[in-house]
Amino acid sequence: MSQSFDINELREEARTRWLKPSEVYYILQNHKRFPITHEAPKKPPSGSLFLYNRRVHRFFRRDGHTWRRKKDGRTVREAHERLKVGNVDALCCYYAHGEQNPCFQRRCFWMLEPAYEHIVLVQYREVAEGRYYSSQLSNGPPESLSSLGYPHAIYGNQYLSSTSGTSEGSESHQSYSNLSSVTEVSSYSGNKEYNKDGGSLLSIPELGQTCLEQTTEVYRADNDNSKNKSGLNVALKKIAEQLSLGDDEDDYIYTNQVQPLGFATNIEATDKKDDNQIGLGRNIAPSWEDVLHSSSGLPTPSIYQVEKSQSSFYEDLQAWFAMENRFGEGLGHHACMQQVGPKLLGRNDMRQMIMEKLLLDRNGGRNCTVICINAGSGHGKTSLLHALYNDQVLTDTFDKSIWIQLSAKSDMLMLFKKIVEVAMNDHCSIANLGCLQEMVKEEISDKKFLLFLDDADIEDRQFWSTVLEVFNAGAKGSAVIMATMSDTVSTFRDVATHFLLLNPLSEESNLMLLQQCAAVGTDIQSNPDLLMVAHRIISRFGGNPLYLKAIGGLLCHADSSLEIDKFEGNGMPLQLCHDVLPIHLKKCLAFCSLFPHGYIFHKHHMVPQWISHGCVRPAEGCELEDAGIGYFNELLCRSFFQYSPVHNDRFVMHEIIYKVVESVSLDKYFKSEDPTSSIPENILHLSLVSSQFQTIELMYRTEELKVLQTFLVVQPEWQPCKISFPTLKLVGLDDFFLKFTSLETLDLSHTDTEELPGSIVGLRNLQYLSVNSTSIRALPSELCCLSNLQTLEAKDCRFLTELPGDTKKLIKLRHLDVTKDLGYVQLPHGVAQLTELRTLPVFHASSDPSHCCVSELGNLHNLRGCLQLSGLESVKTGSKAQEANLKDKYHLKDLTLQWHGGGINVDDEDDDEDTEDVAEQVLESLQPHTNLQELTIRGYEGSAFPDWMQGSSSLPSLVTLTLDGCCNCTRFPTIAQLPSLKFLSVRKMYDVKRLTSNTHGTTKFPSLELLNLWEMYGLEELFEASEGDCPRLRKVCISRCPDLKRLPCAPSLTELVLHCGHQLPDIPELASLVSLKIEGFHGVKSFSLPASAALPMLKKLEIRSCKELSSVEGPSALTTVQRLKVAGCPKLVLPRADSLRT
Repeated sequence: MSQSFDINELREEARTRWLKPSEVYYILQNHKRFPITHEAPKKPPSGSLFLYNRRVHRFFRRDGHTWRRKKDGRTVREAHERLKVGNVDALCCYYAHGEQNPCFQRRCFWMLEPAYEHIVLVQYREVAEGRYYSSQLSNGPPESLSSLGYPHAIYGNQYLSSTSGTSEGSESHQSYSNLSSVTEVSSYSGNKEYNKDGGSLLSIPELGQTCLEQTTEVYRADNDNSKNKSGLNVALKKIAEQLSLGDDEDDYIYTNQVQPLGFATNIEATDKKDDNQIGLGRNIAPSWEDVLHSSSGLPTPSIYQVEKSQSSFYEDLQAWFAMENRFGEGLGHHACMQQVGPKLLGRNDMRQMIMEKLLLDRNGGRNCTVICINAGSGHGKTSLLHALYNDQVLTDTFDKSIWIQLSAKSDMLMLFKKIVEVAMNDHCSIANLGCLQEMVKEEISDKKFLLFLDDADIEDRQFWSTVLEVFNAGAKGSAVIMATMSDTVSTFRDVATHFLLLNPLSEESNLMLLQQCAAVGTDIQSNPDLLMVAHRIISRFGGNPLYLKAIGGLLCHADSSLEIDKFEGNGMPLQLCHDVLPIHLKKCLAFCSLFPHGYIFHKHHMVPQWISHGCVRPAEGCELEDAGIGYFNELLCRSFFQYSPVHNDRFVMHEIIYKVVESVSLDKYFKSEDPTSSIPENILHLSLVSSQFQTIELMYRTEELKVLQTFLVVQPEWQPCKISFPTLKLVGLDDFFLKFTSLETLDLSHTDTEELPGSIVGLRNLQYLSVNSTSIRALPSELCCLSNLQTLEAKDCRFLTELPGDTKKLIKLRHLDVTKDLGYVQLPHGVAQLTELRTLPVFHASSDPSHCCVSELGNLHNLRGCLQLSGLESVKTGSKAQEANLKDKYHLKDLTLQWHGGGINVDDEDDDEDTEDVAEQVLESLQPHTNLQELTIRGYEGSAFPDWMQGSSSLPSLVTLTLDGCCNCTRFPTIAQLPSLKFLSVRKMYDVKRLTSNTHGTTKFPSLELLNLWEMYGLEELFEASEGDCPRLRKVCISRCPDLKRLPCAPSLTELVLHCGHQLPDIPELASLVSLKIEGFHGVKSFSLPASAALPMLKKLEIRSCKELSSVEGPSALTTVQRLKVAGCPKLVLPRADSLRT
């Protein structure tokens, strides 16, 4: 495929002959060197050659010519097939014949490789009348091959022609004596063609006779020796491969097995179609033997029948939908794989092989193992990395796992900066490469790290050599896993220690993938008709898992009402999946094109913007937000979104899908990543993307625009630190607002904006306003005149302390978020009038009459999601708190109740008793609805918990409970029987001695998985465990509980962390414990570990920062330990290394 050509010669050759596949492939692969045609020409003549980008110009087929149409008369009849270049399927080709003049033909070519499939080469040619084969030729067979959809002539890598001094017939026969030597195939129309040297190509009648002679010879041999039956089938397949340039209505697919003589084929020939099985009727097509023997009068053998696949992709979809209707519940949809969560299919062998390479740690003397995975776009590289990143075995093996998403714009500075930011979880403003390299080395020097580099397509050997030299500073056993599409990167043999090529999925895995993505409620393989359709779909798209997932999503959500026009000539599966979307989902995706590739989407952040954009349609009995979440979930099911590898609750858009979405949105949506680039004047929706601080003159940048409905400032990627530095300083906001009064969505987040001008009052259509992470000190009072505003976000504005007094006038407001880490933003009196509010993440109760009090929550009946209710120390009576009416807010899922900012009250101790009584009354009156799933109580001043926290009836749905700073409480609430509680965290309950009383007959903590205890200075034991208690507990972390003497027996516990105590508590028999970490027992001089029989599964033992520790009894007996790590224990002397299996 590396052959090169002269483009000027190809243009001349295209005037007189069809281009060969290798020539077409060269042009498409190097399309950037050739001019692109932006408008379809009007009736281009024979010999014309055009190059299109169909993402920009989708209707390149509308060329003014009249082409032969299908029987329905609506769509152009185009034959199509894949062409080989160098024995590899490389090109897709569509053929059309003129309606009035069938000798005039058009061929459209594009590459199968996803990165190039949007570039199309179109060639027009008129073949002379004398060369076009017809049934009127006297020397032809009785039935024309062309009428069956077969090509009229072919050529191979070697022209099938005679040379001087050789007869045409003998040369033709010789040329086909070894079909396997033909590596390139194309199609010609004509009885005879001539090569450059004057030799003639094989004509159709001659070709038919040649094939006939060969197949007859094989057939006769077959009668003599039954073992040669498969050889005939192979020979016929090879001939068919060279000749199969026919229409999609006449594609012949050979059956997998040759039937013995005298037996009928397993496919019945019928023309009947059941009303409930649209498109399922199948006819037996004439085999190649039928065609060839019919021209010679020989009998047609029945053993070599082939199945005729008449259906188009549209008909396959209709057949699928018809079976859904026919079988009803049998094919009913269930939750699709994408909504359930990411799952790796068909790659477990590769995953296991990579894990073995990582765990065996054989890297030829290097500290760092480097594994390079190579595959095309959409073939599952990221999914494989995702599975490895979340693998618990690898998490336990390595000290730190880091995920870095690279891009074409990434350089060494950016890479090291990202690593530092992720490792330190903070913003890094250092721009000196040498300094960053040293910081990375320091960060990884004593750690066994695992680094994932996705989209590592930087084709610079020096780049990788320098980067990997830095990574080699990590502890021995560290590893880097990089995924790349670049064949160049995969050839850098001195860079990686292992190179792995991701092979296509197996047929079984493709079927499973299609079944899960189509959400079919039955086993496809148990339904023969469904299996047949599935195989045809897989044969079209199974080479790329992303395509198959997208088609599965289409099958899951579409129905038989799909318009056939959407399928006309559309060979790009992802483009097709986009084209058949409902208009509201197309608008949602178009809005997403304003965000850069690689952006991490949060559905609850996107939905309010979609609503302001008019994407979400109101439905009876359904909230707009619920409808928007449904839209997002459907796009997730259709594979337009995928789970983020790093954030389980966030999502990304695959590069190929992003390009499709971007290409169809260019006319109205524009993303500006270059401050010097011009903005098209017809744009209605604009975003500015910047990763480095710069000043933007708004009026200069938008001077060509007349109307603007959306203006966003977007950070190019997720930042590890919550409060990030500003990326833009916008100059001219006042004039900007005066000019663009049609703005509906405005996001100025992460800009160096200190105030909003009063001219914002003119934005009467504004529905969404975000000023997150800005330097704004106060919002203008004019803002309160925006009667259509639905979303107001001012999160992490460090200097903002209160909202305007007339905020209550924003009566359509549905989302108000003024969250900040330090301090709070006061809400003005009258918030109770904002009855349309759906989300109010923070509410600070105040005793100041100009600010809102807790009782104003009572009118906000529609609150949902999370609510942090702070300032409860200002609530003086239980009756006042009861007016908040939390018990009836059934949409609330997450509630935080906070006194004194979560800290300890240091007021006059004389009021302590009264304060305790008031706090207990307030908490009793703030009982939530039984639907609540997460509850946090901070700084509670009472000494006892309320009745609704005793027992299981009041909080049956509670999954997470956090008690922080409840210092006056002496008894733990009775929560051991909560049926849904999975995560329990307790901090600073100084006088509690045990978590629960010893009750018998009921299972304690039936669903608990994670237990965290900090600063429980009086805690002596957790509870006395009985058989069956804590059946799901997997991790326990205990810190600063110095009086804790023993731990309960928990058979399912896999990870135990003990931190900072006066003595090591007794560790009981823990049959499932895999990891044990002991840290910060500074005064302890020695301790004993349980015998191996008590910890039979222990693999990882870590002892850190025990300054006085001099001896540990028992580690040599722990024969199952595979990794022992000791750090910060200067006096500790361990047994000889050969007595430990480390």
